[in-house]
Amino acid sequence: MDYRTGPALFPDAGPGAGQAHHTTDSCTKFIAGARAGTVVTGECLALHRGRTTHVWQTMVRNAEGRLCAAVTRTQLILE
Repeated sequence: MDYRTGPALFPDAGPGAGQAHHTTDSCTKFIAGARAGTVVTGECLALHRGRTTHVWQTMVRNAEGRLCAAVTRTQLILE
């Protein structure tokens, strides 16, 4: 699974802003599995979009709609 938030992060970061190479915090809770070869979906929600940090939550669901993973990340915004 790939939890990159960069595409959602940069439109609001402002001109000349960049993203730290690593997040300042990342927590993943694996709750259920998904069968090999099936499609999983993810929904990413911005919980906080500050000047120097953004906090994102991603919910990953299997083909049946069951929650597989919940991810919370804090991104550092650098100018």
